Amino acid sequence: MAEGTDWSVGCEDVVGRSRLVVVGMADRRVLLRTPPGEIAIMTWTATEELRRLLAFAVAKVLNDETTRPD
Repeated sequence: MAEGTDWSVGCEDVVGRSRLVVVGMADRRVLLRTPPGEIAIMTWTATEELRRLLAFAVAKVLNDETTRPD
């Protein structure tokens, strides 16, 4: 991802292999990279983390001084 800023959330594919969903930023846009051609199966806690990372990336794109959610 551009600008060297990205965060990842763990998930599994349909056969149980560990994968990542990655949230990043480039050119004032939020990027979401998922496992290629696959479905990301996420626990509710991973889904909540993804939601928080997306909100954080949007705030950064909008030049908000928010720190990364824990």
